[in-house]
Amino acid sequence: MRPAELVPAPAVPARETFSVGSAISRSLSIWSKNIVFFVAVSFAAYVPMFVLAPVTPTSLSAWGLWFLGIVISSILGYIVQGLVTYTVLEQLRGRNPSAAESLARGWSKAGPLFVAAFVTGILLFGAALALVIPAIILAVRWSLLAPVVIAEGAANPRARSAELTAGHRWSIFGLMVLFLVGSALLGGIFGVIFGRRGGVLATLMGQIIPSALALSVTAVVYTVIYYQLRSEKEGVDIEQLTSVFR
Repeated sequence: MRPAELVPAPAVPARETFSVGSAISRSLSIWSKNIVFFVAVSFAAYVPMFVLAPVTPTSLSAWGLWFLGIVISSILGYIVQGLVTYTVLEQLRGRNPSAAESLARGWSKAGPLFVAAFVTGILLFGAALALVIPAIILAVRWSLLAPVVIAEGAANPRARSAELTAGHRWSIFGLMVLFLVGSALLGGIFGVIFGRRGGVLATLMGQIIPSALALSVTAVVYTVIYYQLRSEKEGVDIEQLTSVFR
């Protein structure tokens, strides 16, 4: 298999309903067959964080750079979700797009996606400063922001994401917690293996790589959820949904 070649998933039924089990199962099938592509794209989102805070912060200025890195990487996380949206939807359709084609499709919407991600990041940060719970609620409501921007180009992607997630937010919240715990456990395991002395290697293996792995999986899962919710609520099949790309 050529390095740039992606492995397609089996075609999905014409009509689906959302369920956590099927979303995770199908997502892991797609992710595992294209792990190099998804992880590489996701790792890029954490490069700013690694560059700005390569070691554990020990001063006020270092903590400031660490926080800035988190903000930038969080925004880039939405960009990553957008970059993989085309890949996941096309593979659900049974196609096998190349990595170059997938990246090109994602970058064609990079402008609107960045604006949406930047504004969303500011709003979530403001909500987190007020109280943590409102930020969590908004994060769940807006979890499908990237697929909405890529596949629909909605004028208000946050409102559209909230519309799609309505009725299933506890399930989506549960998935968020699952991914957060999984990332923390993986980071803990890597931390034990590579040490927690605060060096560059410890930061890379204990924080950056586990976060990139978690992001690569969540990006695929949210796209599958987006398809399932549109199919369930609007009767849209995968051919209709991906027709915007043709």
